[in-house]
Parts: sequence; C-alpha cells; structure tokens
Amino acid sequence: MQRLYVTPRAQRTDESLEQKCAAVAAMGHLTNRESEVLVLLARGRSVPYICDELSIAQGTVKHHVSNIYRKLGVYDRQGLLDAIEQGGVGRSALA
Repeated sequence: MQRLYVTPRAQRTDESLEQKCAAVAAMGHLTNRESEVLVLLARGRSVPYICDELSIAQGTVKHHVSNIYRKLGVYDRQGLLDAIEQGGVGRSALA
C-alpha cells in the first residue's frame, strides 16, 4: 500500500528554482542584476521587497522587471512563472 504513495525518483530530483531561473536567464540574455530580480520574482517577492533586498530604487526594480518581461516575451508574472516552469521563453521566436 505504501508504494502507491511514494513519489518516483525522477520527480524528486527536479531542478531547483535557481537552476530553472538560470537556464531561462541564459536563454533570454538577461543581465546579472535582471537574473537576480528574476529569482526573487519567481519566489513570489513583491517590488518593495526586491527594493529592500537588493538595495535599489523602486523605479530601477520596475525597469528590470519590464526588461525581463520583454526579453522573455511574457506580459505578466503568471506568464513569467509559466516560462520558468517550462524552462523556456514566452515567444517561440526567441527560442
């Protein structure tokens, strides 16, 4: 009975969030700072939180977020999360 509830080994060795973000950042040619912001966004952090965490102005964070969305071909945070989960960018033209 217990075997029915055990998660297969392949699912347990899934890539970490940071690895997925790094792969997406490389495909989208994100800068180092944009990559840092990407990881925080993927963790569900807000713009004010990112400002405090990275010690940068709110306008700068918004600029980075805008650049990330543009480079990855997504239009909102859900699209960003989907792109990270799928390991690719939103627009097939960038892939």
